[in-house]
Amino acid sequence: MLAALTCVGAGGNRSTIACPPGCRYHVDTQEFRTIRACEIADRWGRYPFWTRPATRFGAPAARTLVAAAQADLAARYGESDQSLIEAIEFDPPEGAFLVAYLGGQPVACGGWRTLSHFAVEGSGGTGTEAQIPEGQIPDDVAELKRMYAVPTVRGTGVAAALLAALEDSARSHGMRRIVLETGGLQPEAISFYRKSGYQEIANYGYYKAEPDCLSFGRDL
Repeated sequence: MLAALTCVGAGGNRSTIACPPGCRYHVDTQEFRTIRACEIADRWGRYPFWTRPATRFGAPAARTLVAAAQADLAARYGESDQSLIEAIEFDPPEGAFLVAYLGGQPVACGGWRTLSHFAVEGSGGTGTEAQIPEGQIPDDVAELKRMYAVPTVRGTGVAAALLAALEDSARSHGMRRIVLETGGLQPEAISFYRKSGYQEIANYGYYKAEPDCLSFGRDL
């Protein structure tokens, strides 16, 4: 129902009454706080897209997008992401996985998981907690995983709205901080996260010892 939608404007301002100019996306507060309908204006026109309520990591649409993400990483680095992920890691309340659709087709995906429950042995800090000993990562730190948008929708605002929905989901499940790993051969991702308010932090995860690994985080 329309009354359940919260419009999020370009400046982050929210309105439950009407959509202001520069509307970024709508958040359905009764369906896992995911995007229900959105129109993003850019040089190509207006792109209506939405995410359905949180899906399973192993669902067909999710598998298709994750496979595309892995192929993209393999083309850049010579191999796909070797860190092991299981579908259960994204099950609520410890995580969530979202898929964005455009014209009925899946075009972007991403998920978050509770970092302390799935941290790699020997992982280090998570931003300001960089010196936390092994086994003492706070339970309110989420990790962003498998964030990907197909090339045809990059720059349209789909990824930004999907990221905001993931942050809302993590926040609604008690997360107070979110972190992620990326790499030096992904300049688009580095620019995207910096523009989204993320700051570089100490490497902490599976690839923390790799020279081209970059980690980012922000408070929720």
